[in-house]
Amino acid sequence: MGKDDNKRKRKLREREVRRLRHSILQERVGNLQTKGVYIKRLYRQRGINLPFYDSYDSYFEEFGKVVAQAKQQLPSLLGIFEVEDAEYYESDRSRFAPGMQQIFWRSEAEHSGYGTARDESNINGYTNAFHAGEGQVKTLVIIRKTVPKSKPQREYRYVLKLISLLHELGHVHDIERQVNFNHAAKTCDIIEAEVFAHVYSLQRMAERNYYQCFNLLTDTLRKCTTDTSYLGEVAKLTLERMPDHKLIDINSIPLEPLTPADIEALGFDGRRALGIK
Repeated sequence: MGKDDNKRKRKLREREVRRLRHSILQERVGNLQTKGVYIKRLYRQRGINLPFYDSYDSYFEEFGKVVAQAKQQLPSLLGIFEVEDAEYYESDRSRFAPGMQQIFWRSEAEHSGYGTARDESNINGYTNAFHAGEGQVKTLVIIRKTVPKSKPQREYRYVLKLISLLHELGHVHDIERQVNFNHAAKTCDIIEAEVFAHVYSLQRMAERNYYQCFNLLTDTLRKCTTDTSYLGEVAKLTLERMPDHKLIDINSIPLEPLTPADIEALGFDGRRALGIK
């Protein structure tokens, strides 16, 4: 048997190990969320009522809910699309807005590093705008389907994608209200627009208690404060301006020992699911 055959077999074994590991992780997450229906009963029984329970609710499903809500509430929004890299890195989005003229915003100042796509980044999205006639401006949100350097579970990928989505929706709100975007002049204040989108997304995360999203974003912003590109200025301003949000880390709150009231709140199906006699 030649070296090439051994190398090929080794690669196949490694691929199978990765597939098996991914399958086990997905199963664990699924089981946790299935049991989460009953675990949430216990937290609510103790007066801890949250719109989203980290680990026990699904970030994948929450992403879909945020998309549906945005389509209903944002009048300018043409759609939200997850796309492959070949399309993500294209600047021409005309196929999503037939008959409309795409707007390419101008900034009065140059900002080092702005608009440079980073292949290794795991939080990726774009907001595009279009003239639709009669003075109307429409918007489009694009989310990169690929998540580099991510953990294999779908749930973790959608923690990162939800961060991207909320940031881009911040831009949509900004464009609709012309806070940092001037429709007529086709100009924008890049730094202020980025800060606005970050503050908006952090507010949304705090309202829904997206604990993982919030902490990942704030940790990233703190690390970026030393960056010499525009990212450093944006990070500093965001951290200065964001309110002092207090999110609840549901996984840090112990449930044991269970009280008689807890047992009653679980019901028969909950006790069986959690293995409680």
